[in-house]
Amino acid sequence: MRMTTNWTGIFFGFAIAVLAAFHQFKLPPVLPEMTGLYGYDTILAGGFMSIYAVAGFLLAAPFGNRMQRHGTLPFIYLALALFLLGTLVTQLFPENGTVVLTARGIEGIAACILSISGPALATQHASARDQHLAAAITATWVPLGAIMGAGLAFASGTAGFDPKWSPIWSFSLVLTVLLALLTAWYRKSERVEFNLPKPARRAEGDHDPWDVAKNRLLMRLTATVFLFWAWQNLAFMTWMPSYLVSALDLSQDRAALVFLLPITFIGIFNLLAVPLLRTGLSITGLMVLAVTGQLTMLLLMPVVGTGVVGLFCLIVYGACAGITPTCLFNLPGSIFANRGGTRAFGWLITGRNFGVFCGPLSAAAIVDLTGSWQAVPWLVTAIMAVSVLLSVSLHILHRPK
Repeated sequence: MRMTTNWTGIFFGFAIAVLAAFHQFKLPPVLPEMTGLYGYDTILAGGFMSIYAVAGFLLAAPFGNRMQRHGTLPFIYLALALFLLGTLVTQLFPENGTVVLTARGIEGIAACILSISGPALATQHASARDQHLAAAITATWVPLGAIMGAGLAFASGTAGFDPKWSPIWSFSLVLTVLLALLTAWYRKSERVEFNLPKPARRAEGDHDPWDVAKNRLLMRLTATVFLFWAWQNLAFMTWMPSYLVSALDLSQDRAALVFLLPITFIGIFNLLAVPLLRTGLSITGLMVLAVTGQLTMLLLMPVVGTGVVGLFCLIVYGACAGITPTCLFNLPGSIFANRGGTRAFGWLITGRNFGVFCGPLSAAAIVDLTGSWQAVPWLVTAIMAVSVLLSVSLHILHRPK
């Protein structure tokens, strides 16, 4: 365990994780324009996002194991090169949907690498006191990456670029090159430790073998919680604007404004979870409270509608949804006494990516089967209920050392 915090290492881990989220979420704000320009099939266009999740759940665990053995540096360079390749191919051949899908798949492999190495490096460089803060900062990588993509799309439109999607891809190339140069500088100056500590192994006769088996069980259970939590969260966040317009007759402008509430509070409470954890509340105990709060709000929102009480419920949902990933990113360090490394984060990200893949598709399938949006809130609520049960099980089993 480190005695002092290396904030440079935390910043670097956070930065590469945000880069991964930005590359993934740079597409949705400009996808309608690109679809109009190049006539993408709807299912193909949806695949531009889901293929990231496919790359993640297929490769996260193998990448995590290999980075643990060989260090993160060569994999980070590989990821940055893949981002450059995928972005450049898309910019050169945007009219070919199959080529764009392939390019997004290449980017998905890169995002898988950085979504594992970023959190692992950030938590590795934190002292015991700052572990919670490092995990909380890292947990903001997805909302921050999405905000960057939306902000750049807005800026491109107001600056008069035509088409506005192209400057985002150019910015992506520049940002990726800058991160590559920063990586080389930190490597040369040795300000970042790219080799991760090995997970603690028991000496002969020192520990009960159950300790190791139990830790692996806890980590897999944590990944499963992340799977179901990400499943309901992506189903909820992806289709909420469509649900508000189609089922509740809100205008698109008002639906977009309502949509901003949970995103904003997710980002805020990613960080506000830290003082809660520093009060002595256990990670799993706080997570049980958070997921139970989300479930309660999901049960209330269809009943209370979109008035003041409904907006309040949405804010509380966003706050609880911000606390949950901070707890999840803290758990590998708690389970493995801060020596889980990329292997543990590989399991965690595998679970997340399964959920990211299932969420939007399951909600869309329910709409196709029933012909309306009315069943979607109950699907999301049922999945959230599974998250609560799994979180309670994890809380019962996990006793931090």
